[in-house]
Amino acid sequence: MTTGFGRALARLHRLGHARTADVQGDYTGASTAPGIDLHFDSSYVVYDENGLAQRVTAISVLVVDVPESRQGDRIALPGRTWEVQQILEDDGHVRRLYVS
Repeated sequence: MTTGFGRALARLHRLGHARTADVQGDYTGASTAPGIDLHFDSSYVVYDENGLAQRVTAISVLVVDVPESRQGDRIALPGRTWEVQQILEDDGHVRRLYVS
C-alpha cells in the first residue's frame, strides 16, 4: 500500500523529471512505456574490471514509468533507437541505463 507521502514524492519526481527532460521516447521490453520523458547523457563514465574509464551513452527513466528494465530492452527516440546494455544506477525513483 502506497502512503500519501509516497504518492506525493512520486509526483514530485515526475514533475522535476518532466521539467528537465531532454526528449520523449518509447520504452519497450521488460516494461512498455510510450511517450515518456527521458534524460540523455552522452558522456557518462564507467570503469571496466581493470579500472579503465570508458565514456558511454546513458538514458535515465523514472522507475514509476518503467518499473522493470533488462538488457536488450529498446528505447525509441525521434530518429534513433537505443538498446539497453545494463542498468548503471537505480535509486528507486530514477534508473540510469547504459545504452548503445
